[in-house]
This record gives sequence, structure tokens and C-alpha cells, in this order.
Amino acid sequence: MTPIENLKRLIRWEDWAFEKILPLFLTAFYISLAYNEFGTRFICDFFFLLAFATLSAAYGFLVNDFGDCDADLQQGKPNAFAQLDRRHAPFVLGSVLALATLASLRFWQRPWFLPLWILWLLDATFYSLPPLRFKERGVFGLWAPALAQFILPSLIFFAALGHFGGIDMWAFAIYVGAKGTSIALSQQLADLANDTRTHTATFAVQRGRSGTEYLYTVTLLTESALMAVLLTVMTTYLPALVIPGLQWHVNLALPLWAGYVSLGILALLRWRATGRLTDPYCSRDKDVFNIWYALFPCVATPLYFAVVMTYIFPGNWPILLLLILWLNPTPRRLAWPLRALWAQMRQPVDTSEQRLPLELTRME
Repeated sequence: MTPIENLKRLIRWEDWAFEKILPLFLTAFYISLAYNEFGTRFICDFFFLLAFATLSAAYGFLVNDFGDCDADLQQGKPNAFAQLDRRHAPFVLGSVLALATLASLRFWQRPWFLPLWILWLLDATFYSLPPLRFKERGVFGLWAPALAQFILPSLIFFAALGHFGGIDMWAFAIYVGAKGTSIALSQQLADLANDTRTHTATFAVQRGRSGTEYLYTVTLLTESALMAVLLTVMTTYLPALVIPGLQWHVNLALPLWAGYVSLGILALLRWRATGRLTDPYCSRDKDVFNIWYALFPCVATPLYFAVVMTYIFPGNWPILLLLILWLNPTPRRLAWPLRALWAQMRQPVDTSEQRLPLELTRME
């Protein structure tokens, strides 16, 4: 295993690099297109923000591992401090936080950036650490990770890029907040048996499986509705693009609407056929629900925006290249969504179960 692979394993890269960071690609790319932010200043801002977000996410997961080390070892879950001496934790956490601080210096003078980051730091630190340990405080144990991993980072990106306070910012924050709550519920359901055994009093442990599953279903439906609201807001802010040779003016959100509605229809047909919603985040079942909830907003939409950004301003090619490298589109990763869509379109009301192999992490 190479040093880079060891580092990625240590900081649990696969647990956050996709589902936690890719929504921030979406946020930044939307701001670029909606507010005509092109040029070297935006590119530099984006790369510094991405470094800041990556280091902050690594800090958040490391501090969570430090707080949960004993419980994780009992449950057989991966934990960074199973490989490190816990006496070195202050140095490790301090070093990562210092690097994140350096990456953020560029934005300190921009309104709302510092207060939001301080709030994020408190939330991320005390989610797992005593005496507050938000993780075991009922409903707040759901909202704390949604706040730290989705809502505050989205607000921080709007503040850092100079567009804090608009309706579109709040539409993003509410949508990603619902997504973060869905992911938190999915993870707590997946960990329910182990958390019960180790007396980790998460929301799911306190409420039980049936109550948590009901709330998870409601949250997923809310998330899908809020994505439609976000697309509506995007439609009012995004410009129209002239199609070369045809002189057609097409709003940039129109292809997103077409994709989202089509996937939604396929998902409803799948729900009708199976009588249940497939967990799009932690389940090993991979079907159109995973594409609709995870891949469409976090992969297809940022990629579409990056291509349009590069078409408008070719100097954005490093951003497009970075996104492609981040996605790491191996043949196996590209194949399973196509297989899932093809199977659903061929047999939209087939009641037999589709169980597709887990090719990626939760993101897929």
C-alpha cells in the first residue's frame, strides 16, 4: 500500500470525499454560473476553498474517531486511532486544523466566513467529544452532523465566494440539511445493532428501529421535494445558454429538470413494484433510488455545471479535470448505474428484487 493510500485510509477518505465534498463542488459551480464568476480569482478561491473543506472534513472525522475509539474497536469498525497512539491525538488534530486554518486565511475578511467556521468547529468537535457529545443527545444527534457536514459548509462557501444571504443560499442550505439528516438516519440504522450492544445512545437506539425507519422514509421524501424546490430556485438564477447554430436560448436548469423528473418517475415505478424505498445511502441494494438521491445531485449535476463553465470560460479546464479525477470514473463505477437504469426501463414494474453489487462507498 502506497503512502497516499495509507493516508486516505487513515483519514477515512472514502467515508466523506464523495457524499460530503461533492455537494460543495455543486455549490461553488452554481455560484460561478449564477453570478457570472469566472476568471483566475474564482479559480484560486475554489482551490483554496476545496483544500479548506477537505482538511476540515478530515479534522471532523478524526475528532469523531478519537471520541468513538473504544466503541468502534468493540464494534469492529475502522478507526484512525486504532493505528495511532492516542497520546498523539492532540498533535494530529492540531496539525490538520492548523493546515485548514492556513487554507482559510484568504477568506477571513469576507462577511460571515469566520463566525460560520467557528460555529462549524464547535459542532464538529463536540459531536463526539465529552462533555457535550451531541451524538447521544436525541434529535440533536441527527441535526449536529447535518449541520457540520452539509449546512454550515454550504453557507461557508456562499460567504467565502461573496454571495451570502440570497434566497438561493437558503434553498441550498435547506436541501443539503435534509440530505444530511437522511444520511445520518441511514447511518444510525446501519449501526443500530452495534450501537445498542455498546450502549451508544444515538437517536435510533433511543427511538427504536420502526420509529427511525418511519422518520427516515419521511426525510427521504422531504429531501426529494426540496431538490425540486432547489431546481426551481436555480431556474430563476441561472442564465440561459445559446445553443450554437440554432440560436436557441435554453435555461441551464432545464436539462436538470428533465433528468430529475425522469429519474423520479422511474423511482416511483420501482417503489410501486417493490413496495419499499431502497436506502440510497447505506444499503447494498443499488437501483434507481441511489441514482436519483445520490448520483444525480452530487455527480451528474456538478459534472454538467463544470462542463458548461469550461465551455463559457475555457480557463476553467483545471476545475473540470480535478472533478473528473475526484470522481475516479473507473469502468466498474460507470457500469452499475447504466445497468440499473437499463433494467428499470426494461421492466419498470417487475416485482423481483434487483440486488446490484456495491461498487462504491455509500455515495453510490
